[in-house]
Amino acid sequence: MISNHTAFKASLFFLGILVIFWLKELFFKVKVPTGSMLPNIQPGDHIIVRRLIKPTGLRRGDLVVFRSTERQKGHGNLLMIKRLIGLPGERIQWQDQSLVVDGKLEPEQYVHHFGGKTRDFKVPEHSYLFLGDNRKASNDARYWQDPYVRGREITGKALFRIWPLTRIGILK
Repeated sequence: MISNHTAFKASLFFLGILVIFWLKELFFKVKVPTGSMLPNIQPGDHIIVRRLIKPTGLRRGDLVVFRSTERQKGHGNLLMIKRLIGLPGERIQWQDQSLVVDGKLEPEQYVHHFGGKTRDFKVPEHSYLFLGDNRKASNDARYWQDPYVRGREITGKALFRIWPLTRIGILK
């Protein structure tokens, strides 16, 4: 006969296993390999990402993780983390290194390193436009043959950094 204490411990163990599997369905972790998001995200940072089935609710300025095939030449189907700049149907331009969306100036407090190529974009429906925060050293939409990421390629929204411990915290 199993004691109540043993049954309780077994129940807690199985409940813990279920919670772990549930959390793995809701969240995943990525390690950032490059400096394209400096200074906000640094190479080697470990980021927790909330898994998204559909990209509904995303806003300009969100840090988003998406699948990349053509965009990472020779590296296969990798995940990338970039800043959401353009939403479906928007016209994106730059004036004097300032972001202009549908004719309206949009501040970008997260960009510290301007530079690199600029071009105008008209984001198609069901697609999004992403750039790195470190514009001088980011492989992003400005350089891709197809600059737009389809909603179905988006895998999640970056929430917070868990490593290194000295920089742990919510991402902005």
